[in-house]
Order: sequence, then structure tokens, then C-alpha cells
Amino acid sequence: MIMGERIIRGIKQQRYCLAAVLICVLIAGYFVSARQIVFLDEQFSLAHANSSQGAFMAPDIGTFMTYEDGENFYGKWIEGGSFRNYLSSQKAENFRYDFIGENLKRDVHPPLYFWMVHTVCSFFTGKADLRLLLAINLILYALMVWGLFRVAQFLGASPRQAFAVCLLWGLSSGGLITVLFARMYMLQTLCFLGIGYELLKFAQAEKIQKHSLMRLGLWMLAAMLTQYHSLFLILVSVGLAMMVRFIKNNIKKSEFYLQLFWLSVWRFS
Repeated sequence: MIMGERIIRGIKQQRYCLAAVLICVLIAGYFVSARQIVFLDEQFSLAHANSSQGAFMAPDIGTFMTYEDGENFYGKWIEGGSFRNYLSSQKAENFRYDFIGENLKRDVHPPLYFWMVHTVCSFFTGKADLRLLLAINLILYALMVWGLFRVAQFLGASPRQAFAVCLLWGLSSGGLITVLFARMYMLQTLCFLGIGYELLKFAQAEKIQKHSLMRLGLWMLAAMLTQYHSLFLILVSVGLAMMVRFIKNNIKKSEFYLQLFWLSVWRFS
């Protein structure tokens, strides 16, 4: 009985957050279900994650699958079954991640998103379905709305105000496009929300907590494993958070730490 009361109390306390997540996911899910075409980059999302014989189709790159006699598919009609095998994870490829690294040597993206895609596709052997990628996006989108609610409340918003913030972003063209485009940008957006939340706490806290720094480090690592240019955004964000913290807490050693930070940025770049 006590456990049931706690659950009911918890639902009442989080009803605005749950409502925001539910409304956003239902509306985004409607648009996801209405998708009928696959964009070229989305094809490569599947190919980089699942093709053990190369992800690209141009002969000068020297990838994509070949016939048994070594002849390349390029410039020839590709049978539906062959193209499906190219985009899907086959039984011998399930939960293998070595070829993803090989595919990405010819690309400009880190592997985290493609590891996620391949893991999901490995549970659906032989299925080349964009809905698998969009399902990943919807889960990340739900986490994004939930996290945005927490950030809004951390900044002083009431539950109703935080609810409005979630709807303003989640149902905006930017929010919906991010979840509808089956690439790594939904994951990157979630990572930077996590980074922003931890940096806000870092800037305002009187004493830095080790577990908070660990969470910040994990979010940063995930962001850098999602997009290489995340490093630049992280450096700028950390620099701003450090300046706010030093000014707010009137730390005498702030000048030394800031000089050390910017020296590290210069040396690393």
C-alpha cells in the first residue's frame, strides 16, 4: 500500500514532465509514421553500421559489395535482395563492430551512433528498415524532452513553465526535423543538453562534486564520439562555465586557471 502511494505521489509530482514527453512523442511519432522516402545520408547510416563489405558505391572509393568473381556493382542493376543485404545486418555480421571502423576510415564521423544502429539492427537480422533508426531517434527524443524539463526547473521554472519550454522545443520545426532525420544529430543534441546541464551545476555549485564531473566527462566523451566538431563546442562551453564560476565565487586563483585552460586549448588545437 505504501509503495502504491509513493508511485501515485511520484506520478502527480511528475505529471507535467510525463505529459510533455507523451505529447511530444505522440506527435513526433505521427510524423515518423508518415515518412515514405529515404534520404541518401540515411542510407549511409544503415550502410556504415551494417555492411561488412563497404558502405559507399563509387568505384574510386573501392567499397560496397562485389560479385563472387570480384566485379563491382557500380554501374549495374542491383537486385533487391543484394541491396537489402547491403543495408541490413546479416547473421554473420550481427554484433560485429570491427567493420564499422573500416567503413568510417572513408568517412568523417566517429562511431558511437553507428554502434547504436548496428546493435539495434542485429536484433532484426536481414531487415533494412528506416523505422529502426527512427525508433532510436524517438527514444533519444523522449530523453531529450525529459532532460529539457529538468534543466528548465533547475533554472527556476515552475512545472507549467517547464512544460511549455518542452513543447516549444519539442514541437518546433527544429525539434521535429532532428527526430525525423535518421542521422546522429538527435544523439548529439541530447549529449549537449547533458553537457549544458552539468556545466550549469558546475558554474553555480559552491563545491565541485566528483560524481558531477564524472557525468560531465561521460557526456563529453559521448559527444566527441558522435561528431568530431563537438570538441570545439565543448571547449567554448567549458571556458564560459569556468569564467562564470570564477566570477560568481570570487576565486582568487581564477586568472591562473583561466590562463591554464586557454593555454591547453591553444596547445591542443
